[in-house]
Amino acid sequence: MSDDTFDAFVKAYNNFDYRPLEGESMQKFYVDDFTKDTTNSIVKTVKISERFKKILIIGHRGCGKSTILNKVAEDLQNEYHIVSFSVTEELNIMDVEAIDILMVIYLQLINSIKSNEIHGVKDNNDWKEQVLKPFEKLISQNLKIKEAEGAISLLKIVSFKIKVEPESRDAIRKGFKKQLQRLQQNISDACKEISKLKKKDMLVIIDDLDKLQDEEACDKIFFKETHLLSKLESKIIFTFPLFAYYSPAFRLISDQFDNKFIQLVNLYDIDENIKESSMTILKKLVLKRIDPKHVSDEAMQYLIDKSGGLLRDLILFMQNACKIVIDKEASVINDEIVQKVIHDKINEYNRIFNFPGYKDKVKQIIQDKNKEGTKNDDVIYLLRYLFVMEYGSAGEKSWYDAHPCLKACLEG
Repeated sequence: MSDDTFDAFVKAYNNFDYRPLEGESMQKFYVDDFTKDTTNSIVKTVKISERFKKILIIGHRGCGKSTILNKVAEDLQNEYHIVSFSVTEELNIMDVEAIDILMVIYLQLINSIKSNEIHGVKDNNDWKEQVLKPFEKLISQNLKIKEAEGAISLLKIVSFKIKVEPESRDAIRKGFKKQLQRLQQNISDACKEISKLKKKDMLVIIDDLDKLQDEEACDKIFFKETHLLSKLESKIIFTFPLFAYYSPAFRLISDQFDNKFIQLVNLYDIDENIKESSMTILKKLVLKRIDPKHVSDEAMQYLIDKSGGLLRDLILFMQNACKIVIDKEASVINDEIVQKVIHDKINEYNRIFNFPGYKDKVKQIIQDKNKEGTKNDDVIYLLRYLFVMEYGSAGEKSWYDAHPCLKACLEG
């Protein structure tokens, strides 16, 4: 392997990073062919909806939700003051309650305004009286921290305690549960004052709530205590767990939210006819990250097919292929290399799939492409762990199929 080839594959390996696109990576690698309609729909919903609309973003893990939200924020940044954050970065995702999310929203709102933006402006006193003072007072009363610490110090202290210290997190919850209405009103007032200061409406984007794994916690946050989040006086976008979307309880809250389901890229229709346009789009996505001379068309098509249209899997397949090329000191990603990539993925499914419990259920779904003969609890389990995936286009009836790599296990 020449130095130039080595460097090319190292660059490609890093280009196939599965983290959401934003900033420079958005400019370099974003392909809007299959996300444009969804992104535009979310943007229009934000623009035309009533002032405090709440929107749920739903879809399989790895389908591109976070990248779409980053693109929405980019498209709306001139018209809205956007506060965007991930709950996995701000909270312990294994221990989350609605009141924690409220607190983080509050912290992020205040943190979104830099001190130089309010220094010397006409409504500086209003900002201090309507936002900073109520924040300092509320925090100091509940956490027994002196107001003299100041708002910035309090932000850092509370952010640390709510994420890292279980005992402090419990204390925060107990304290604020007695003052929920006040907390909600403080957050709404902060949104109002920030909008006034920035001369823009507020938009809060909360990512990674779809990563909630505790069904009891999800049920409490979105179904039992949904009013805690839905009553805030700001437009808010949440990601939403796929398994909760299939819960009968979803009907109880659906009228309080606008929901957008992020479709997978349909490589085939329900009758297993290939959709060449989808294959072309995903090839375009790959070739934005690697020179075509370093991957054969057949190898690329094979990995696309085995991804089932799940973007995260395709990106990781290509990254693994680049690593194997480097290890083997080869010059191109060919059939032999991609066979190894997919073999490793098939082995993963062999290790984790419950064959005695779900083999027949998955085979039934493969055969008839619907879930009418499968219990809803089973479908939720299969979708949750990407054993089965939902397909379909907007306005059409959804259909289901097993992940291609699980199919290979079942056929073997």
